[in-house]
Amino acid sequence: MIIGEAPGQQEDKQSKPFVGKAGQFLIKVLNQCDIDHTQLFMTNIIKCRPPDNRNPQPLEIKTCTKLLLEEQIAIVQPRVICTLGIIALQGLTGIKKTPISSLRGKPIKIENFIIVPTFHPAYVNRTRSKLPLFQQDLVFAHHLAQKYKL
Repeated sequence: MIIGEAPGQQEDKQSKPFVGKAGQFLIKVLNQCDIDHTQLFMTNIIKCRPPDNRNPQPLEIKTCTKLLLEEQIAIVQPRVICTLGIIALQGLTGIKKTPISSLRGKPIKIENFIIVPTFHPAYVNRTRSKLPLFQQDLVFAHHLAQKYKL
């Protein structure tokens, strides 16, 4: 399972996650890593685009997580969740403002699943020097999921 932050403009228009520029980049990187994105459940912490594309506010994160995301997790029952960016990680764990660069790639065990935090694909698309780390995190999460597959 991959969890991002919030829908972008294209995601909001199409009502589908990861169809905009960042999502297309993510799928390209997954393909480069030999990870079949069609076998992943991909969603966001919040389900609608914040006004002016601002960061989601804590109440929005809490509301969407409690009402929708927790239900999605319960249905999908992932063994591994890869969070994209600090907001997705904070929404699942409550971890305070810590740079994603210090948390990325380090597994966090919560309840019945492991979280593998990594960079947001929009950031990696702008900062190509992070691409090898991003790929490493995605492959690590994928290998963990294969290891714990039912």
